[in-house]
Amino acid sequence: MATDIVIGTHNRLDMLRRTIACIQERTTTPYRLSVIDDASTDGTADYIKSLGLNLYRREKRGGMHQNLIDVAKVSKSDPVICTDDDALCPLLDPDWLSRLLEAMATRPRLMMLGLNNPGDNKTGSRHPYADDGEVIYSQYVSGHYLAMRRALIDKTAGLFTDRKSRESPNKTQAKYVHAIAGRVGYLKNVYTWHYCPDSLRRPGKNWKRLMIEPVDLLTLEPPEEYRQCQIR
Repeated sequence: MATDIVIGTHNRLDMLRRTIACIQERTTTPYRLSVIDDASTDGTADYIKSLGLNLYRREKRGGMHQNLIDVAKVSKSDPVICTDDDALCPLLDPDWLSRLLEAMATRPRLMMLGLNNPGDNKTGSRHPYADDGEVIYSQYVSGHYLAMRRALIDKTAGLFTDRKSRESPNKTQAKYVHAIAGRVGYLKNVYTWHYCPDSLRRPGKNWKRLMIEPVDLLTLEPPEEYRQCQIR
C-alpha cells in the first residue's frame, strides 16, 4: 500500500504549490498525496482538483486541530505522513520517506517520527533526551513531514477536547504518546525546511528568527550550529 501524505492548508496557495512540487520531485517511495482544504477562498480547491489529487474540503474553518482529526477520513496507510503547507522535504537517496518508514518499522514503540527541523534545534523546544544514532528521542516534535501511526490518528479526535487551547495539537498528541509508554522523535540527519514565518495557529505571530535557511537547497542541511540540539 502506498503511504498517505496529507497536507493541511488555508489560503496559502503559493506556498502549497511549492510544497506539493517539492514532494512530487523528491519522493520516490510510493505515496498518495491528499490535501485538507480548511475553507480556503484563494482557489486552492480548484488547483488541487486540476492536479488530480485527493481533496477533502471544509466549507467552514476548523483550524489545525480539525485538520489532524480529518486525517483519519482521507488516509488508509499505517503510518500516515502529515505536514504543513509551508515546509520542504530533502532530495536524498534513499528518499526521505523510505528513511522515515524504515525507522518506524524497526522501532515499534515510536508513534510519532518527524524530520529534523533546524528551528527547533535553535530553541530546544522538542526537549531531546536520547540519541540512537539515527533517531533522536524527544518530548515533542513539530508537524513537518511527521509520521504518525494509525492507532494515534484514530485516537486523535478524543484528544482535542479544548479547541481553544494555545497548546499545539502535535504537543497534545505527544503527551498522550508518552502517557501510554510510546516514543516520539525525529530523524537525526534528515532535514526539513520550514520556510514561512507566519503562524496559522496563532495569527499575528511571526517566527522569522526560527527560519533557518539551509546551506544546501537539495539536502536542506542547515548551518553547522543548527544541525543538532544538545541532548539533556
